[in-house]
Amino acid sequence: MTAEQLADTICWECANANGNGCGWFRRHSPVPGWTAEKSFIGDNEDFGESFRVLRCPEFERGKAARKK
Repeated sequence: MTAEQLADTICWECANANGNGCGWFRRHSPVPGWTAEKSFIGDNEDFGESFRVLRCPEFERGKAARKK
């Protein structure tokens, strides 16, 4: 997965993308009903499994408010 593809995830445009509103951010487990592709993030030294989310039932357009 390229940096461009990772940037295409809808999570960066979701109002729920914080620890309070999103199952993925809360539990780090896939959201039931989403359409996503497995991916990896990080560099050659340190990387982890992630997802490029294409569709999600929890998606609400807008930038997430920062957790206080």
